[in-house]
Formats: sequence, structure tokens, C-alpha cells
Amino acid sequence: MENRDFIGYGENPPNIVWPNKAKIAISVVVNYEEGSEYSLLDGDTHHETNNEVPSPVPLNNVICLTNHFLSMGAVLVFGGCLICLRDMV
Repeated sequence: MENRDFIGYGENPPNIVWPNKAKIAISVVVNYEEGSEYSLLDGDTHHETNNEVPSPVPLNNVICLTNHFLSMGAVLVFGGCLICLRDMV
């Protein structure tokens, strides 16, 4: 394992000057939702069982998911990214 420098800039931070001496930076985020999920709250007979966040709605009187599927976000987002890239070309 290589040694890492956890000090960073320390007492010598860089002097950053934004164009036109701007004082604010704005970040714009666009969420692209792909597909849909079953939901008891929307009138479906059952809800999804593979969500990355457990559902607060019980299934058979038991909270269905107790584990988070952290990889699901990357799986679901990948298709949307491909579509965006395709449409930009």
C-alpha cells in the first residue's frame, strides 16, 4: 500500500480566482428517471423487493427489505446515460 498525504494544502491553500472575479458557483443537476417500480401506495398488488432503499410499506406484515442494495443505483442509471449519449451524437 502506498503512503498517502492526508495534509493536503495545509497552511498553503491555492489562491483561486474565478473568471470575472465571480463570487458564486452554480451547479445544475438534471435527474433522468428510467422505468418504474411497483408500489402499494400507487394501487399495485405488491411492491418492489430489490430497491436500494427499503420500503416503509410492509409486505405480509413484515418490512420486506432490511439490506440496502447500493449497487442498484449504478445499474439503473447506466441505461439512461447510454440514451443521453446516443441522443447527443
